[in-house]
Amino acid sequence: MEMDGKLRQFLTWEKNTKQAVDFKPIYADMTNDLLTGLNLSQLIYWCVLPDRWGRSKLRVDRAGHLWLAKQRNQWWDEIRMSPKQIDRSIGILLDLGLVAKGHWMFNGKRTTHLRIIEDAFYDAWRANLPREEEDLLVIGTNQRDTPVSTKGKQRSSPKGKTGIDEKGRPITETTKETASEITTDAAAAASVMCSIHKVPMERRTKDGEVWYSHRLEDGRWCKGKPGDQPGKNEDWRNDREERHKRYATEGVMT
Repeated sequence: MEMDGKLRQFLTWEKNTKQAVDFKPIYADMTNDLLTGLNLSQLIYWCVLPDRWGRSKLRVDRAGHLWLAKQRNQWWDEIRMSPKQIDRSIGILLDLGLVAKGHWMFNGKRTTHLRIIEDAFYDAWRANLPREEEDLLVIGTNQRDTPVSTKGKQRSSPKGKTGIDEKGRPITETTKETASEITTDAAAAASVMCSIHKVPMERRTKDGEVWYSHRLEDGRWCKGKPGDQPGKNEDWRNDREERHKRYATEGVMT
């Protein structure tokens, strides 16, 4: 039987949508609350899971720890929780000892800062881990991946997300790519370095334009020096020579 057009459209969207949250039921078990488990899941995405380079996504360093800086109303775009629901869920996580909370200035505003308390989190995770999944721990032990620490300074991440993108909008966790306008080839991006800060830059595309950039600790974005952009070196040199000729000519005319 031929597939209905509406069903085909839905299945195409379902397969390719970039708004998807990787929510595991164990997080609800750990908190004994569905929405708090959802909030914990997103905190784990930001605070525990590394980026594609194996580095922490966190960029804000306060009191010897790395924190996620996020306003209450910014959670809606990621997990559809209202500020009141976020207040309640964060309160539960604080009572359980799974997160720490602070308030500091961020982007000119007094902002809630959150981080996972790792030892308490891992203990709660192990206590609620289904027996049939314990074999997965052996697989994880045999892997040689370096764990990501949220202590101290890790400011060289090429994609240090704090929940805000280049335009000041909240970034949504996805199981594919976070933004449809950004396409990233990790191998290629790793070879494009910012000569100012000595860190890799990420390839970004929009409206047919391609550039490389990385995020600074104050939330701004850096493209490095003009000559750092692949394919732009010759254009930049030519532009510079043209400017020098023009300035020299203007100097003679005056």
